[in-house]
Amino acid sequence: MPQFSPSEVKIAVAPITVKPAGLACSAELYLGAKVATSGVKSFNSTGIKQDISLPITMPAPGTYPVYLDVTAQGMLIGAYKAIEDVVIAIPAYSLEQTAIETYPEEGAILPITLVSGSLIYVGEQVKLWQYLQNISGTALPPWSIAMSVTHPDGTKHELGEVRRFISGDPEQTWAYIVFSPFSVTQTGVYTVEATLIVEEQVIDELSLSLVASVASGWNNPISYNDPDNAWSNEEAAMLGQPVTGYIGGASSKYSYYLSHPIEFGFPTIISDRLRISSMECPMDQTGCRVSPADVLIDVYYDNAWHNVHSGNLYIIGDDELEGRWGEVVFPQHLVSGIRITWDKLPYYDPEGPYQWAFLFAVQLFNIGG
Repeated sequence: MPQFSPSEVKIAVAPITVKPAGLACSAELYLGAKVATSGVKSFNSTGIKQDISLPITMPAPGTYPVYLDVTAQGMLIGAYKAIEDVVIAIPAYSLEQTAIETYPEEGAILPITLVSGSLIYVGEQVKLWQYLQNISGTALPPWSIAMSVTHPDGTKHELGEVRRFISGDPEQTWAYIVFSPFSVTQTGVYTVEATLIVEEQVIDELSLSLVASVASGWNNPISYNDPDNAWSNEEAAMLGQPVTGYIGGASSKYSYYLSHPIEFGFPTIISDRLRISSMECPMDQTGCRVSPADVLIDVYYDNAWHNVHSGNLYIIGDDELEGRWGEVVFPQHLVSGIRITWDKLPYYDPEGPYQWAFLFAVQLFNIGG
């Protein structure tokens, strides 16, 4: 007998032929004494076979006969009973909550349960956890969970497994998998789909819609462009982490990197300020400074780049590196990019040692969210 889970929605397709054409007809699919029903579905006869879709939500656990009633012009012309009953049962293995990995404080990881319609934000890296429940009373047999995300533009990506955890009780009543993160680069709906496979059989599936918007306040970039191939580790400058020492961030690859820009893309937002966290060092990394000289910063709006800053960015605290930001205020526009170019170094000497720039973070402020 077919077996389904409580609250599971199924669509039965009934091939129905009513003659002659043009009659007002209806069909209703139901279980037992109408403990669950598709409702009355109206249609007009065509004189030939018609496939009528009848959605129905499964009731509480139990075994139920299946019935189909067909009417024409208000008269019952067919009352059918399926050959097999259906069994509604709680499955031994099922997908439970989907969660997003968050970091409420340094060194802590906290998964937050998601529901359809939960908000995510452009510029984020979203790492999902998928839980399963096991009520079989025995340890889990071989199992896996496949997960994919479809972006608002229709692009679909399979997410890889990063790690899994199984509860320590003998019955292994629950488990979860942490999946590789995906980047939120567009506003709109992201559709997450998960499939539970036990002993090479598909046991359960779920779908979850997440809504991406632009966060108010400071936003991280969603893309970068290194037109002169003059930088390395550019992605690290997109994570929103300010200077925390001499590690991390994007770094220049050329000795003096004069006039080698690096560009960062953002969702188009109403903005009037930006901030960067950076540092430059001589080759031996002694005497590193947070204060760049003659740094050029442009923002992109009205289909063109516009300069908003030229000169020393930091006006305080050259010696204190930790958590340092330099902020630039400019007239309000719909902005979608930031371009940064070091034009001259405080240590610059054409005959002297190499010097590098380190760009730890770039952010754009959204005042329209």
